[in-house]
Amino acid sequence: MARRSAQLIEEMAAEDSPFFLWTSFVGPHGRCPVKAEAGGCRFPPVVARRHRKLHPDLVARARAKPSFNEKVMDDKPGFLRRRPMIPTKRIDTLQRARAGALAAVDEGVETVVQALRASGSADNTLVVFTSDNGYLMGEHRYQGKILGYEEAVRVPLVMAGLGLPQGVKDAQTVAMIDLAPTFAELAGATPLIEVDGALIHVRTGPEAAEVDDRTLLIQAGASNLRKFPTGWWFRGVRTSRYTYVRYERDGFVELYDRDRDPFQLRNRADDPRYREVRTELAKRAFVLTQCNGSDCRPDLDPVMSPQQRGPAPGAGPLADR
Repeated sequence: MARRSAQLIEEMAAEDSPFFLWTSFVGPHGRCPVKAEAGGCRFPPVVARRHRKLHPDLVARARAKPSFNEKVMDDKPGFLRRRPMIPTKRIDTLQRARAGALAAVDEGVETVVQALRASGSADNTLVVFTSDNGYLMGEHRYQGKILGYEEAVRVPLVMAGLGLPQGVKDAQTVAMIDLAPTFAELAGATPLIEVDGALIHVRTGPEAAEVDDRTLLIQAGASNLRKFPTGWWFRGVRTSRYTYVRYERDGFVELYDRDRDPFQLRNRADDPRYREVRTELAKRAFVLTQCNGSDCRPDLDPVMSPQQRGPAPGAGPLADR
């Protein structure tokens, strides 16, 4: 992938027009020897021979989280409640394999950047590094992606070039839908359809530390249409404070107040104090699943805090979880 990308950069840079290159490396994706629908991508990724001895003592950082092999699962979806504890040895082995596979990705990124420099295009190019999903490493007794938990829906977005200041960490929330309009703007192109996303503006100074309260759609598709006629495994929304998810097949709802419960241990969907929060988030999820264009960028007020009515029946402190 890196060699082919470098070749394309050489060819496209020779022409007097903007170019766009999307390179998708395989690592650290798991191996899929059987159909993905059967859960066959959970095998450790392939590590290049030259990297097999890297990180021999690496252990999964997920093991330090309260959500790792979560003890109380009665408020989670049924498919998670039935899951056994995941052996830590298996998770550590997977962590080392993923880190080893990423070493080849690091080399590939270096090859692409070197090709940009060699072509004379580096100073006039924005380099963007991101992923389409995160990955759970035993949190909530789950290994994999396609869930609404933070480990799966939050991914890094790293950008360099075009005069962007080095070392700036911007706390704003952006989404995949923001990439296309941003790239089009930089290239002087006009999209032929109205885009759903917004332009990404990197913030500097004190403003960069401010967390915005943007409401974003989170969802995962389902390939088995006999089991999931809508084509969706779940759909929901995420704000700076809340995560709301509704599973399409059985209507099960998860609602987490991440300000009070950052590891998403306590599902608040049936907590009467969060009734208005749940209603508001459900409305926003419906709007964002039906929207097009600017309707997907509504200017919404922050979601209210839960009503303070005292502890809900049977609700103990988070420390009990």
